Parts: sequence; C-alpha cells; structure tokens
Amino acid sequence: MTDDLELCVLGPLVLRSGEVPLEPGAPKQRSLLAALALTPGHAVAVDTLVDLLWGERPPPGVLATVQAYVSGLRKVLEPGRERRAPARVLVTQAPGYALRLGPDACDATRFERLVTREHRRLALPLLGPSPLPASTLDTAVAVLDEVLASWRGQPYAELGDLPAVLAERSHLEELRVIALEDRAAAWLALGDHATAAAELETLTGQHPLRERLWALRVLALVRSGRQADALDALARVRSVLADELGLDPGAELRDLQARVLAQDPALSWSPPAGEEPERPGPASEPPGEAGPGGGGPSRAGAQDAGWPLFGRDDELARLLQRLERAEAGEAGFAAVTGEPGIGKSRLCAELASRARARGATVLVGRCSQDDGAPPLWPWELALRSLGRSATGDPAGDGDPTGDPTGDPTGDLAGDGTREGDFAAWSRTARTVLDAARDSLVLVVLDDLHWSDTASLRVLRLLVEQAASERLLLVATWRDRPAPSGALADAAETMARAHAERVELGGLDTSSVAGILDALGHRHPTAHETDALRRRTDGNPFFLVEYARLAATRPDLGGLIDGEERPRAVQEVLTRRIGRLPEPTRRALSAAAVIGRRFDLPLLAATTGTDADDVLDVLEPAQVSGLVSEEAVDVFVFEHALVRDTAYDAVSPTRRARGHAAVARTLESRGGHATEVARHWLAAGPAHAPRAWRAAAAAGAVALRAHAHPEAASLFDAALERLGDDPGAGARDRYDLLVQRAVAERWGARWSALTATVEDAVRAAGELGDPVLAAEAATLTVRGALWQSARHSGVHDHIVDALRRSLEVLPEEDSPVRCRCLLGLALELYYVSTVEERRALVDDGVAMARRLGDPGLLIDALSGAFNALWTPGHEAERLDLADESLALAREVGDEHAEGVALTQRVIALCELGRPDEMWEAYHRAVEVSDRLRLLYALVVLKSLVVPWHAMAGRFEECHRLFGEVVAHVGLADLSQAEEALAGVVGAMTLWDPTLTWSEEAFATSQASPLPTETTLAFIMWRQGDEERARQWLVEHPARLEDRDWFSKLNWGFAAAMSACTGDRTLAREAYDRLGPFAGQACTAGSGFASGPVDAYLALAASTTGDLARATRHADAAERLAEAWQIPLFTRWFRDERTRHAF
Repeated sequence: MTDDLELCVLGPLVLRSGEVPLEPGAPKQRSLLAALALTPGHAVAVDTLVDLLWGERPPPGVLATVQAYVSGLRKVLEPGRERRAPARVLVTQAPGYALRLGPDACDATRFERLVTREHRRLALPLLGPSPLPASTLDTAVAVLDEVLASWRGQPYAELGDLPAVLAERSHLEELRVIALEDRAAAWLALGDHATAAAELETLTGQHPLRERLWALRVLALVRSGRQADALDALARVRSVLADELGLDPGAELRDLQARVLAQDPALSWSPPAGEEPERPGPASEPPGEAGPGGGGPSRAGAQDAGWPLFGRDDELARLLQRLERAEAGEAGFAAVTGEPGIGKSRLCAELASRARARGATVLVGRCSQDDGAPPLWPWELALRSLGRSATGDPAGDGDPTGDPTGDPTGDLAGDGTREGDFAAWSRTARTVLDAARDSLVLVVLDDLHWSDTASLRVLRLLVEQAASERLLLVATWRDRPAPSGALADAAETMARAHAERVELGGLDTSSVAGILDALGHRHPTAHETDALRRRTDGNPFFLVEYARLAATRPDLGGLIDGEERPRAVQEVLTRRIGRLPEPTRRALSAAAVIGRRFDLPLLAATTGTDADDVLDVLEPAQVSGLVSEEAVDVFVFEHALVRDTAYDAVSPTRRARGHAAVARTLESRGGHATEVARHWLAAGPAHAPRAWRAAAAAGAVALRAHAHPEAASLFDAALERLGDDPGAGARDRYDLLVQRAVAERWGARWSALTATVEDAVRAAGELGDPVLAAEAATLTVRGALWQSARHSGVHDHIVDALRRSLEVLPEEDSPVRCRCLLGLALELYYVSTVEERRALVDDGVAMARRLGDPGLLIDALSGAFNALWTPGHEAERLDLADESLALAREVGDEHAEGVALTQRVIALCELGRPDEMWEAYHRAVEVSDRLRLLYALVVLKSLVVPWHAMAGRFEECHRLFGEVVAHVGLADLSQAEEALAGVVGAMTLWDPTLTWSEEAFATSQASPLPTETTLAFIMWRQGDEERARQWLVEHPARLEDRDWFSKLNWGFAAAMSACTGDRTLAREAYDRLGPFAGQACTAGSGFASGPVDAYLALAASTTGDLARATRHADAAERLAEAWQIPLFTRWFRDERTRHAF
C-alpha cells in the first residue's frame, strides 16, 4: 500500500492509496502531515512542527501531543505495519520526523518538476513561427493542463502563515503563473488565438505587473481580429505600470505597440516548424466556438468561458431536452433572459459545448453594442461557420477569396430596396434551415437587446418558417428594460412558437462557494459565502470578478466586507450609472447615502425635492435595471454593488453631510434607532456627541430584542465615537462599558466580557467610586451558568477588584455587597475549599433575603448554584434552581427564567431523574432559543447528547452536536474546545461508527482537569486495552479533587480498576463514589454515563466483594431500564458476565 500513496497539498490536503481515499484524521493531524510535506524526505525538527501547528501558543504537554499525532498518522499511512515494526513512511529522524514518499507521490513535488521541465522546453519567441513542431506543443499543453488541474486551492491550506509556509506558497504560485503563461504561449503558437485571449484577459487582471502576459494578450487580440482591443490593452498596461511602479513599459511592449499601429505582417500567425500551413478559425469567433463546421470541441474544453458553470443544472437540462427534440426532427426555440452578468452567455456556451459533442454544427452570433455595427451583424458572425455571409462578404472577413467554394451564391445581402431586403432576410433564414435538414444545428443569438431591426426580422422569419428541421435556436436578451419595438415583436413570435423561456436569477450559496474555489482557489466559510452572495445577489459576473480578486488577496472576509471591488465590476457599474441623466445620477448618489433600500419620502426630504419629481428622476434608473420598486414608495438598488458604486461617487464631505441630513429626518419621524445610529456614526467627528448617544440608544433597543451581538457592536461603536466628543466624561465611558458587558454576557462572548469588565473596573477607579467598581466586578457572575475563567483557572484582576470592593464598602446590607460576596464565591471556585465558598454563599443569600429585592435574590440563588457545584450538593442546588425559577416567573424576568431552567435541567441530570429532566429540557430550549441565549443552548444540547447516545438515537446525537458546534462558533467560550471534546467522547462510548480522534485525545490530555481515567476508559472501550493499561501506568488516576468533574472521574476510575484488576484504585473509587448511589455518573452538565451504581458494582467486584457488587449491579440495571438507556444496559450486562457478579 505504501508504494501507492499519493499526497495532495495543492489545496485542502487529500491522501489516497491508489484510487482509495484515506482520512488523515483530526485537523491538527492533517496539519502535521502537511507540515512534513513541506520538505518531503527531509527531517523536520519537532520544534519546527510545533511552530507550524500552534504558533506561539502551544498547548501544555505539546511533545506528547505531537507523538500522539505521529502515532495516529502512522496507523493511517501503514495500517498493515506490525506492532513494533519500524515505520517506513513517517520515520523518526533526528531532530524530528521525516515523510518518505515516492518521487512523484506528492503533487507539489510533481507540479514543480513538470512545470520546470515544460518551461525549459517552451522557450518560444513572441513573433514568428514556433521552432517546435505542433506535436511537441500539443504534448506540452496536455502536460500543463494536467498539472494545472491538480491545483485545487491554496497550497498547504491546513498550515498558518508562518514565513516558511508563505515562502513555499509564493514559490508554488509563481510556478503556477509560469505554467499558465507557457500554456498561453503554446496556444498562440498552435493558432488557438481566441482561447489564449480569453485566458490572458483573466491572467493580466490577476497579475497586472507581468509584462510578458500583456504582450501575449496583445498578440492574441491582434490575431483574433481585435486590433482596437489590443491597443486598449496596451494603454491599460502603460497606465498600470505608471500608477503602480512609476515606469514605462519595457522594450518588448513598446516594440509590440509600434507593430500593432503599423499593422506589421510579422504579427500574423505562422504554423509551427515542419507543419503544413492551415488557416486557424475565424478571427472573430468567440472563445470556445469552433471554426467552420463547428463539429468538434474547442481546445480549451469546458473552461472556454473563463469559469466553470455552476448552479444552472436545471436550466441546462431544459435546454438539452430541447436539443434532443431538435435532433429528432422537431425544430425548437428558447429564450434565455436575465439581468446583465447573470450568465446568459455562459449557459449558452455550455449548451454549445454539449451540442458539439453530439456532432452538431454550432452557429453563434453576438449583437454589437457599437452603433457602427452593420445590419445583420449577428447573422454575419453566425453564418461564417457555414462559410456563408449575410452581408455580401462570402468569407466574412473582407477577403473576397476567402470562400472555400468560390460560390457566388454565398452573397445573401439585399439590394437596399424593401423587396430586396426581405428577399435577403428570407435567404438568410433559408440558409440556416437548409443546413438543419441533414444535420443538427444549434444557433445562438446573444444580446438581442442590442440587435438591429433587420436581424430581428430574420429571426422572426426563421421561427415562422421552421418545421421539422433539426434545429434549435436560442436567443438571449436582458429582461430590463422590458423588450419593446422590434425585440418585443420577435419575443412574441418566439412565444407563439412555444419557445422555452429560461429566466436566470442569482446563484445560490453552494454555487458561490464553487466559483470561489475554482477561480479564487479559496475555501470560504459559510459566513463568507453567504456574505458574498448578499453583496452580489449571486450575479455570476460579479462573483467571477470577486473570485479572481480573491486569488490575490490573503483575507477573503476582509475583501468581501471591505470597500475594495474588482476593477472590472467597478468599471461596468460606473459605465452603467454614467449613461444615466445627470439628475438621476444625483438622486442615486443621495439614495446610496440612505442605503441599499430607501423610501421615496425620505429621499425627497433629505434632498429637498418634491416626491413626484424624485419619482420622475428615478425612472431612468428603473428602466436601466439599476433600481427597482419593491413596494409603494419603497425602492431598492438591484445589487449592493450598484449602491456601493453610486456611494463611492460621492465625496467624503458630501457623504458625511448626507448622513447627517438622513439622521435628522429619521429622528423627526421617531423610531428607527439603529438606522439613526448608523447615519450619525457616518456623519463625521463633528457629530460625535449625537453619534455615540444614538449608538447607545440603538444598542439598548437591540438588547431588548435579544439581538446581543448587534447590541455589543453598537456599544463598541459608541465607545469609539465617544473619544471624539470633548464633552464626554469618564462616567459616560463607564456606563457604555457596563452596557457592552451586558450584551457580551447574554451573547456568550465571555473572553470579551472579561476584558470589558476589567476596563469598567479601571474606569470606576478613575472615578474614585468603589460602588461602581464593585458593580462592574460582579458583571461576570450575574446570570452566569459558570465562572468566567478557564477550568482550574482564576481571573486575578476580577478577584482583586471584588476583594477591594468588600474592604471599602460599608458593612451593612446592600445589593452591591451581596453581589460581591457571591461573585467572589464563584470566581474562587478552583482555589478555595467548599467550606470557604459555603460561608460566602450563605452570607450573600441571607443578605439578599433581608433586602427583599426579588431580582437580587434571583442573582444570589443562581450564583449559589454555581459556587456549590460539588458532589453532595445536588439536591440543594435543585432547590436553589427551583426557587430562582419561581421568582423569575413571578417578576417576569425571561432571561433569569432561561438561566434557572437550564440549572434545573443540570441538577435533575446529576440526580438521575431523566423524566423530569427531559420535561425541563424542552422548556429550557424553547426559552433559550427565543432569547438567543447561546451559552444556555450549548449547555443544554451538550447535556442531552450522551442520553441520546446511550439510548441508541445516534442520528439525533449528530444533529444536536452539529447545533452545538454552530452555537460555539457564534459564541466565545473559554471552555468550548474541552466541552466539545467531552461531547464527542460521550458519543464515542456508544456509537460504534465513531472513533476517538487523536485531536480530541490531545485536547483532553492538555486539559487541567483530571482526565486520566476518562481517556483510559475510552481507549479500553475502543478495544485498545494495552494502550489504556500503559496510559494509567504513565498517568496515574487523581481522585482527590471534589468538584463538578469528580463523579465522572471516580466512576471511570472504578471501571478501570475492574479492567486492570487494581484493588487499591477500586477501594478509593468506591469510597468516594459510594454516597451517590442512585444518581447519574456525570461530569457536571455533561458526559452522563449511566447510573453511579454500575461503577460501584465494578469497584466492589474488583475488591472481591461479589455480594455487594451484585446488589449494586441489580440496582444499576433497574435504573438503566427506567432511564431507557438500552446500550448502557447491554454493555453493563457484558461487564457482569465478564467479571462474574
């Protein structure tokens, strides 16, 4: 198997053995394999591997973690290797490890070798015939096609941006550009000028400073009959070099420009050395269209259009069905419509490619936007593939000798009279119909919104005369403005002939991701994909240009959210807006300040214009498809990019003044808090006092709507603008920090919350107010489901602030003193005894009761629940949760109700009362969903996953785990990684399709929690008994702690004592676990693993007390049956049989 290994790193890492894909393992394990592949065959130091995988923050015990990953990779790379046999692929080699693969087993190595070889071979002159024969050029193109196809995205995508990785990526990207350049040069040498022109347009956009690419592009354009475009390209490269580098073009480009202006014959194509001259396809044919006859696929294949076809499967299928009917002798028609850039031409290009593959003759005619285009121009282009002309030029290129037949009847032009023109139109239609009598013909007429009347008359005649020919005619036009005049007549004629109507809309998110992957070599997140789709409305032209720009930018998210737009998009939209009348452009600029969606009265008020006049002014923008009417008096820019382009046309000062005017108008209406804030924030520093207050007010509105992330962002903006207000004081800053902390708490942004609380404590210190400092210090514990620090940690700054507050606050009862007592009890969880926390809790709760404030008492009871989270307090904590829940409902505090319900679920789970737990769970999820309490949702769903797993409901497990991962992705929880590893561990115990990944193992191993017994038990359950034994020898169980994790630790210690026969461990585990018979064996709110009684039975059997073991086992089976966890029951019965009790 090792001889067949193939490692692909030119994109997301892929590992194969022959044609069989292999799964390298967890993300960090994949990253390790990628790191070793950076220098295949050479040793990579362990320190270097640590830097590549973790940067400056390696986890504790990182060397053991690396060893675990290496062990996991060896199992994947050499699954048949015998135990203790030396590794042959991933070998230990001082000062670290080396990856030994075959010479071409890594795609990056093969890529470099082949590109370098072909580059040396293809040292072609820019002008004149190729010294290499066509067969050699074809071979070189095939090799480059193959290696370029292996490039699937960013190389070494699993690694970060350390210098070594960036250097290798840069090296490979340079090789890729060389390969693309060499392939384009080979195409030109072979006469594939249109293919090369399309490719080089993209390449010069992506690499505008590479003069050789521009030279090849100019030559391709000239040889495609596009001299004006060639001169435009020369002007653009001159401008780019001047703007970017302050340089003039080099000698090669200057010489090329002179030759183009002089129409130098040296620019013409000559066949490669040793080849018979053969005229290449017509200079005017679009990329991807075949030459005369149109029978075969183009050299560029499916990529002729410059981007793969995505998201049009249904539409293409409908057109292909029409093509099949045409092939059977039923002439058919189709109209493809949509906005500019929506992919009409691309869909037709795909259809044309499929038609050629069937042996069809493909005739393509594109209408010209140029007013100087002659009549019948699209038909002229189409008929060239038949060697005919619609305008009196038999060859279609101005060469009277170009008709290969020399047949004078090739002239289809009219004589200028009405009768003569009609006869000519009829002959043109008949030429197409005659061609379709004996063979399948596909006619594509593109961009009919620019068509001349004569061409549309020919179309109507052809539709009216067609019957049983093997013909499919597809026409495209823009759906806005609605067809009128001759185009409307042609559309009506096609509709009467039952033409297939294909209306194209924006692409969906999966297609957006596909385009970014194919053209931008990026693998976007779901958020990035959705954001780009919203920004472009799924318009393929915009998406393609963004993808091409993304290939040159390291930060995809920043590109999507930022102000930069692809130059081609900017130019197109600027031209479209520039064609509008001046009053319309001014109105659009004002509307763009309002936003993508704007209402007529607001636009009229901010511009001081009558609403009816504004409506008239907007009409040209509606007709042009830039703006549409969404509802009565409500308009929307068709794309966010249209709005952005119009907005950019406004100077910064006018923008700021416009935002201020909009804000004032909205304030006068009342409401619209978020919009008012947005406009004041954009109105510039002069309006800072109104801006930060508006943002704070909008943040408060967002909080009431449970939009916690939005509220936090608004308070962030308020704090930033506060610095520009000379009249704002320290108390203003303190109040904003407190509000931001509240938003961060309910939004589960706990790391940010801690930093905000520390800022608020400092602000209170500047004010010299101990009460404010105390209020700030307790923000992390109000409504909390756990402490703010990581497991076994403590936030010293917060603890110090709480202690100082208690020292300076008056001794008498007060809400702030009460909260400080309970806050200190929770923050000291890992560095205090239960008795110390009990004293603080008792004082705090008693004080809350004396003060008689229900809200304060709710906070006190909730804080006490968390501070007393130790074995033996389960029933008391359930009482605390129930009392808190009753009070929350009494005073109508929904947030407090959500927290209390969650705490009730936790206590019932620990107590082993699943029926009540499930009832409380459903209510808690309903409340937490409605209030968007992410932390509560993470806790609740993580809690029930093990119960589902023990019941065998694995599909529900995976669904809930996916939701937990999604919630964690939106939150910022310090314990999230360990919590997720715990959920996976609990699922792994019962789901036979899962294996405990090395990354989850490493995460749990690095945890400060006493996870030794948990990891050993999982290894044992997965059949790796020897590793489990050795693990416990090297990492002895630690059972002395009494905290939320202890019951699971003690239970798994009891199980491992039975597995290993360790009587000392069994006795200690039994003594610690004994008081909790009848309860569930859990780690706080997670990892429920059946009744405690089962583990007591295992420990008792190990000590030799089989009678006691039997009593516990019988109780465990009764509980497991009542709890409806059959997989646990099955496992435990097997254990009873194994240990004979």
